[in-house]
Amino acid sequence: MKIKIILFVLGLCAFTSIAQNINEYKYIEVPEQYAFLNSPDEYQLNSLTKFLFNKYGFDAYLRNEKRPEDLKNQRCVALYADVLSESTFIRSKLTVILRDCDNNIIFRSEEGVSKAKEYKKSYHEALREAFISIEELNYRYDESPEAEPLPLLQDAQSSPMDLPTNTMEIEDDETAIGILVVEPEVLSLEIEEVGSIDQTAPSSVYKTKDGSYTVAQYGNILKFSEGSQSIGAATAIANSKFPILTSAFEGIGYFEDGHLKIDRAIKGIAETVVMTFYNTAD
Repeated sequence: MKIKIILFVLGLCAFTSIAQNINEYKYIEVPEQYAFLNSPDEYQLNSLTKFLFNKYGFDAYLRNEKRPEDLKNQRCVALYADVLSESTFIRSKLTVILRDCDNNIIFRSEEGVSKAKEYKKSYHEALREAFISIEELNYRYDESPEAEPLPLLQDAQSSPMDLPTNTMEIEDDETAIGILVVEPEVLSLEIEEVGSIDQTAPSSVYKTKDGSYTVAQYGNILKFSEGSQSIGAATAIANSKFPILTSAFEGIGYFEDGHLKIDRAIKGIAETVVMTFYNTAD
């Protein structure tokens, strides 16, 4: 009996710790398509995922929707949802995963199961059952002012900017970047005009070894193409890993030795495959 009580208390403490950790994240981003489905939002499963997160107190967005400015500029304020399927011929089995911006798993739901014969009904029942453990988190975003602010995005290949303690980087609009300088009894705004980005002149271009895929870099934005066809875009995070989702592949990207690398997830393969884009300037 004592052992059971101890295990129960330990489990309760672990659950409380997970809930507190999730409360530190402001948003949930839901992908347009899960790996086990054949098309975006098939069976409206991605839309249902977003709906259920919002139902239980989260602020959730589909990846292709317009998102808040702080989520655009600071991807680490969000958790990134995924749904994994271990379904069989007679049962749908779904598990909800929440990862942070470094692809670390923060939360894994209990598995939801349904025996319904029709695919849409079965997937919906299984997903709703998986969300029971998410409902039990009683999520409430922690807006504590003591929380350390997240760093602003910088160029993916630049080193972090060392700002003095009495300065704060601000973005005035799409064509101007400034530094707010605070001195005793002095408040000034220095603006550096940088102009709009020339979409025809990327700062860097990367290609796979066979030349089938190309990445054009415009500041923090990476635009992916296959031949002349655009297949997606991603936001790079300086000195860190960041999620990448295109119509051809998905994974976690990072810069190494001047090249762009992606730890690519391939359905049916347990380990990730490293996909390298070589800098054409080399």
